[in-house]
Amino acid sequence: MQHLFVPYELALLAKNAGFDEPCLRFYQNSEELSDSLTDLDIPHFTNKKTGTYSCIAPLYQQLIDWFYDKHKISIETRVGITGKWSGYVTISIGNVQKCPVSYSHLQCKKELLNKLIGEAFKLIN
Repeated sequence: MQHLFVPYELALLAKNAGFDEPCLRFYQNSEELSDSLTDLDIPHFTNKKTGTYSCIAPLYQQLIDWFYDKHKISIETRVGITGKWSGYVTISIGNVQKCPVSYSHLQCKKELLNKLIGEAFKLIN
């Protein structure tokens, strides 16, 4: 299930950008993803609740939804008939949509998502 969580570097960017949605896991002082919930009184973690831990670990989809809900930034991916991945970041400003970033012909969906999410953070900073 670890492949569903964004890597540590993106989790830190999310924390610094104000992401504090409830998450099922967190990064423990470094790039180590927590194995499970350690406190039954805390059904989820937020950056405010992690205390001495580095940051919470959002799911990819959770972060994609947050970008759209909070910043009107859409992140989309698709696989082509060749089996290679492509995707783009779109930002909505009023009735106008701009697509400042796109990638194509990548072998791995996770690599594509990491690049697109990184670019989306640049748009809000």
